[in-house]
Amino acid sequence: MADHRAEQIMKAFVALLNPLPTTSDNIMRDRPYDIESGVSTALSVYEGIDDPLDDDDQVWPFHDSWLTIYVDIHAAIPSDTPISETLNLIRKEITIALMPQNALGLGFVHDLRQGVADDPEEGVGDKPIAKQRTEWKVKYRCSRTDPSA
Repeated sequence: MADHRAEQIMKAFVALLNPLPTTSDNIMRDRPYDIESGVSTALSVYEGIDDPLDDDDQVWPFHDSWLTIYVDIHAAIPSDTPISETLNLIRKEITIALMPQNALGLGFVHDLRQGVADDPEEGVGDKPIAKQRTEWKVKYRCSRTDPSA
């Protein structure tokens, strides 16, 4: 049996983001507390709210939803580089990887929208450590009786 459509979307997101020029293949599913030792840049991809659309506008056998996906950027940045410079470079790479694939290569995805990028969070370590959460919204359709179809 196929995965829930939300899981299929998550797998497509990870595939499109892996690898990016700056983060390489340092991509994790879910929210890690810390990036691995020796890794300077990484992404974590995790699912947010799955918000069904109002039923009045839908054809009965199907159900449309907006799935929120968060992509967190993690970076240990050389002290001579502004934190925002590195975060903005990675945000640009994420956009370039995702936006041309508006349907993520999935026939049941109808729209992809870029959402909010939160304020960067800064931490202390051997190098300045930064984290920034970006938000993406995916509109998709599935069967009311089988969320994998």
